[in-house]
Amino acid sequence: MSFPQATSTVDTHYYTAFGLRIASCLPCPELVEGTADPDVTISYGDVPESLSDAAQIGLRFQASPGELLLVVDGVARYLVRNGRGIIIDRMDGVSDSDIRIFLLGSAFGALMHQRGLLALHASAIGVNDGCVAFLGYSGMGKSTLATAFGRKGYSILTDDVCAVGFDAEQVPTAVPGYPQTKLWLDSLKKFEMDPEPLRKISPSLEKRALPMSEAFSGKPLPLRRIYVLTHAEDELSIEPIWGPEKFIELRKHTYRPSFLEGLGVRVPHFQQLSVLAAQLPLVRVMRPYRSFMLDELVSMLEEDFLE
Repeated sequence: MSFPQATSTVDTHYYTAFGLRIASCLPCPELVEGTADPDVTISYGDVPESLSDAAQIGLRFQASPGELLLVVDGVARYLVRNGRGIIIDRMDGVSDSDIRIFLLGSAFGALMHQRGLLALHASAIGVNDGCVAFLGYSGMGKSTLATAFGRKGYSILTDDVCAVGFDAEQVPTAVPGYPQTKLWLDSLKKFEMDPEPLRKISPSLEKRALPMSEAFSGKPLPLRRIYVLTHAEDELSIEPIWGPEKFIELRKHTYRPSFLEGLGVRVPHFQQLSVLAAQLPLVRVMRPYRSFMLDELVSMLEEDFLE
């Protein structure tokens, strides 16, 4: 199969993220600066409007083993290939920040699936000699919790997307993302932070990028425990998750699970979830709909994972 050729008319920037060395045509101030000899190359080039042999066609994407086409109307088309490269065909007049939202989100999610990493919709913090992860849908407070623990002196591994690898003994390890959390204005208000000095993650969104370089952990850490964030009517509580429900929760909170079938990685993904469910405790965290109760939640979780 022939792939579109990437073009290179701009400077190359070198970064690290999710355990990978990255060479990018696009400046990514969110990421940690790195060196050459990349595992992954991000470049501008011509990207087709469709895949000729797509095994799966979904909302905004087409996929087949080894490649995924992501189409974001009015922004760009992204072609993710073999876990090694991402080609961006950007629309005229689109800001770099809008390009990066989908690059560091869905495109990198596809790349991680292609590379055999387990991508979870989660943030993660360092605890003692390992780490714990907070799973949850968008808006459940993953970033707010990670920020709160970072401000309390814990290290932060990643926000929103947690990449998990497995060694020869199948021990799960979370790899660092990049030193930033993304917070809405109400969360910044909880921390008594002025949003004005903080960069918007997109010109059209009031969500702000909060640098967390001082709290960032740049090394992989064994994953010790997973918390699943949910809503309750009027109480704050935690309870263990048992049996097959552990697998179900992990599957529900896989990052971009709709990509798996077309990429041909559903079987190894199933095996990874099975290993994770068998090895780690999962805990359901219930907080009220109308109140985050952040201080109380942080104290309750700290008491749980330090016991």
